[in-house]
This record gives sequence, structure tokens and C-alpha cells, in this order.
Amino acid sequence: MAFTINIGTDTETEYRSFDLILADLYDNDTKYINPKHIRDAVFYTYIESALKPTDVGGDKYIGVDSIDPSNKDTKLKHFYGKRHYNGTDIMDDTLLTSDTDIFFYNTKEDTDVNINSTKLSFLAGSDFSLFDKAPYIKSTILDGSTTQGLDTVNKNGDVNISSTSHNVNIDGVKFPLMSETPLNNDLMYWNGVNDRLEFKEFTYSVASISSTGPVNLLSANSSLNGYPLEFTDTTPLPKTWNDNLPIGSTNVNESINTMLYKLIYEYLPPLVDLYLCSPYDSGYIEIGMNILVPIKYTITKRTNKIVNINLTNMISSTQLCPIIDDGFLTQSGNLNGVLTSGSLTNDFTLTVIDDYDPPATVSDTVTLNEVYPYFHGFGTSVNSLNLNTYDKIIEPEQNQKINIFGSGDYYFVYDSTYGDLVEILDETGTDVISSSTNSLIILTSPDAYWGSKEFKCYKIPSVNITTAGEFYEFKFI
Repeated sequence: MAFTINIGTDTETEYRSFDLILADLYDNDTKYINPKHIRDAVFYTYIESALKPTDVGGDKYIGVDSIDPSNKDTKLKHFYGKRHYNGTDIMDDTLLTSDTDIFFYNTKEDTDVNINSTKLSFLAGSDFSLFDKAPYIKSTILDGSTTQGLDTVNKNGDVNISSTSHNVNIDGVKFPLMSETPLNNDLMYWNGVNDRLEFKEFTYSVASISSTGPVNLLSANSSLNGYPLEFTDTTPLPKTWNDNLPIGSTNVNESINTMLYKLIYEYLPPLVDLYLCSPYDSGYIEIGMNILVPIKYTITKRTNKIVNINLTNMISSTQLCPIIDDGFLTQSGNLNGVLTSGSLTNDFTLTVIDDYDPPATVSDTVTLNEVYPYFHGFGTSVNSLNLNTYDKIIEPEQNQKINIFGSGDYYFVYDSTYGDLVEILDETGTDVISSSTNSLIILTSPDAYWGSKEFKCYKIPSVNITTAGEFYEFKFI
């Protein structure tokens, strides 16, 4: 491409090849340089700068402008990023002949641990403290360099995708239009006729229910063909049917199951249920804690009176009295489990005895096991003084899947009596155990629950997780 501006004037200037300009600017032995050659060199430098101030009708902007009056566009692909990786050009014939107009690539050092990702952040406003939380788009190599992920992330606000009057398609699925405002009780459902998602009030009908396992129906009031599934009749029974249904008894919200039991069986023993309360409902507690364990209980008197209630390793803030009133009665409440000193297994038992002949003894037991915690998190070291800065997991020896977010060296610490880890899978599912180091360390509980104890500590260097919802897996088997 060559062209001339200001033709026929004292400032006539020509854009031509770089080699021709160099040929005109030879060593100035004769102390003479043609001013036009200087103008041509300056003009060449200006033209070769792709992004430059330009204008349309006097309104200025920064854009791509060749200045050539006959062809002001520079119709070349745009590439933004470092030119080489490991000595090889990023742009090649395949990319240059593709239908892509603009390419982005990272500007990181080739040795950077994050070399597999390119991230574009969008800064806005005047609060500099928010810039590190700015929304961004990131492309990352996944699954051993065979696939790529694309993330659109906003850690500090909403992500809105909208079209005023046309469809928004995600993975080929058409979402409702902005003009379609959902009402209360509306659900989004697939309309196969219109081939799109739409809002519609929730209604449900089913011809049959089939399951290989239990089917639970939970509602305030359940009906079958218009008839309630709970039996309610406040009319006193005119005569005694059996010990479960004595004369004068009434039945309110009794399940069909319970009513059949009352009718068929002369005698039904009592029922007992115990439940460990959160945060101990997993069945595990940190070793050495000296607390009262919250436990819920339910006792159901059925045919006969409950004349005795016994607690094992539990105490109650109120006395549990015998249940001697007629009819099926349920008593619920809270108990406190007492941990047994020196024992790693704690059994809590509630036992009831009725006055049937012979008496029925019914009990339920819940067990709470004491274990040493897992510790994990980002840091520079692990010791007894900084142990409370790490996150804690109260579980037995088993594989752990941990939600990780942050950057730096990551530590995973556990009871040394457990086996060695066989795999550490990063967020892409790649086993990184070979890059980790492990050692035995002595720790003391920061809460004074337990004394000096040997733990195994794994260190995974230079972890960098900047997208929420990523997991590492630590596997014993």
C-alpha cells in the first residue's frame, strides 16, 4: 500500500515501504537531508500506529485509521497479548485465516503458574478498593489441556443477561421474555409446543405413583379422591372396641396406619425416638470437649400406660413423668447428653416401660464418637499458635471434598493414625499429590480440648483458585 497526501504543496508526503524510507535516509556524509524524506519517515511512523486519535466529522475518538483517503480502514485482524509463548508465535496461519476478528491472549510470564488462563477484568467507578473485586471474563485450559472453560464472574454484584423483546438462549434453551412477568406460585416450565421455557402457575396431577423405595407424602392436609388421609371424628366412641379404643375416646388427625393398628391389635407397645441435635447430628464431636450434648426425644404411649422412663448418660431439665392418660399420646422434648470421660464412644439411651403383662421395655440409643479434627486452609505454616486460623472438619477417617477459594500454599492436616493420602485432586480433577509435601507435626488444641498430638500435614504449593465453587478432593482410598 502506498499513497500521497497534500499533493502539489510544500508539505507533500508519501506513505511507502519501510525499506524505501531507509534507502532515502542514508548516512548524511554530504550534510544534506531532503525534508520530504523526514516527512515520509514521520508519516510512516504515524500510519503504522494502528490505534490513533481520529475523527468523524470533527468528533474525535481513538480507533484504527490508515489516513489513506481512498481506504481509511486497516483491514487486519487484531491481537492483544504477548506475542510469543516459549519462543513460538501465538498468531499463525490458522488463526490469521479464521473468521475471528479480534484475539486476546494473556500477558503473563511463561513460567507463571496461571499461564493456562486469560482474564479480562472490567473496572468501574472511583472506589479503588473495589477494583480487585471487579467482574471479569476468564478462559482457562481444563482437563489436561484438552478442553477450555469460559467463566463470567461477578463477586460483588449481579450478572444480568437480558434481551428487551427477543429470546435469551442458553445452550439452545429459550428463556421467557422480559415482558413475561411471573406471578405468585408461578414456576418456569418447558413448553414443548412453543419450544421454550415459560412461566405458569404450579398445578400437579398424576395418574400413578411408582417407586422401588419409600414414597413420603408431606402436607398440612392430605386427601385421596377428596377424602382426608387423616381420620378425624370428635364424636365420643359409644362403647369400648378394645384397649386402644375405649368408650368415650375421640380421634383427631389420626393417620390411617394408626387407626388400623388400633382396630386390629389388642395391644401396641410404646415407641421411643432419640435424635442428636446440630452441630452433632453427624454423630461426631471433637475429642476432649466438655459439654452437654443437645438431644431431642419423642415418646409415644399407645395401648398401655408408661409407668417408667429411664435415662442413660443423659439428664433432663424437667422431670420425665409417667404417661398414664388414656389414648395414644406423644411426649417430646429436649435432653442433654453427658460425655463419658476417657471414652471415645458415647452412647445415650432412653428407655420406657409400660404396665402390660408382661411389661414391654422399649428403648432407643444414639451414639456420639469423639475424633481429632481435620484442619485445612491457606497459610505459610501450621503450628499450635496459628491452628485456630485454619478451618476445621469434625469427621472420621474418610475422603474429604473441600470448597476452596484463594491463593497461596494450601495445608491439609489430619490425625496421623489415619492412612496416607493416595490422591489429591484439584479443581480440574487432576491428581496433584506428586507436587505436595507431607510431614509429621505435633499440635496442641487451641481450645485446650486435647494435649500434644501427632498429625500428618500435607502442603500443596502455589494453589490459585479465583472462581467460587471450586473443590479439591483428598482421598484415602
